Amino acid sequence: MTETIKLEQRLVRISPEIKQLRKKEGNAAIAFSLQLRKYLSGGFFWAVSLAGYLFPIILIVIYNRTTRDLSNAGFWKQALLLIYGGYFPYYAVIVPLVLATAAFRDDFNDQNIVYLFVKPVSRKKIYLFKLLAYVVASSAMTFPPLIGIIVVAYIASAQYDAQFNESISIILLDSSLLLFGLLIIIVGYGIVFMSMSLVVKRPLLINLIIGFSAIFEAIFVDLINNEWEFPYIAINLISNWWIGFDSLNTFLLRNTFPNLSPVAGLIHAILVSVVFLAIGLYQVPRKELY
Repeated sequence: MTETIKLEQRLVRISPEIKQLRKKEGNAAIAFSLQLRKYLSGGFFWAVSLAGYLFPIILIVIYNRTTRDLSNAGFWKQALLLIYGGYFPYYAVIVPLVLATAAFRDDFNDQNIVYLFVKPVSRKKIYLFKLLAYVVASSAMTFPPLIGIIVVAYIASAQYDAQFNESISIILLDSSLLLFGLLIIIVGYGIVFMSMSLVVKRPLLINLIIGFSAIFEAIFVDLINNEWEFPYIAINLISNWWIGFDSLNTFLLRNTFPNLSPVAGLIHAILVSVVFLAIGLYQVPRKELY
């Protein structure tokens, strides 16, 4: 009986210390630095980063091989066709597909995640910092090539298009709109792919189907409504909110969804991102290490 009383008294004394230890949480920013370092040290980052600069070169080749008159916003039509038809639905999807899917999958495969999860760091914060590292890395890979496409289109229009009279401020506003659309794709797919990598055992196949649904839709059936797919949401938003180049109106109207306003599309993108972010934050604390 005496020993029991002493044990209870000892527990009373040390319980505040245990609570204090639990409150002391490690620095979750280490997840950001480790993930970013992993991205930068991988061959995929540099190979795909360099591959992105093929798009401005492809645009130059398209200009040189086009025999018809490209004045009256023709240069910008070709640039937007390349962005809408290739850069957004393929290159801008491949980058998050690989980077976001691998953020947790590689750590689980080589068991490095054990060393991170056993530290006094919130798993939810690890998820958020890994997501932040992904956004930084993917933006560094995708933004410069898109800017290269814009610069090529601007130089060609200014030099060869007699009807080109847009101000620098208009060019910057429209360019910012293109970059904002790209950011929607990067962040949206990044959240979806990273969360799916925590939910299913083999996320790459599922993410391939989600990411390249446009390919499957063209061959089989409409898997995902275009109103909920990030590339189409971004294209619809850009086409509706384009500021300059009045002669592009007819071309841009062909790339919009009559039943979906740009505001509604943006709300859809936010809604999908929030739902999958909640799924990821819910799943990561429950993820088994082995």
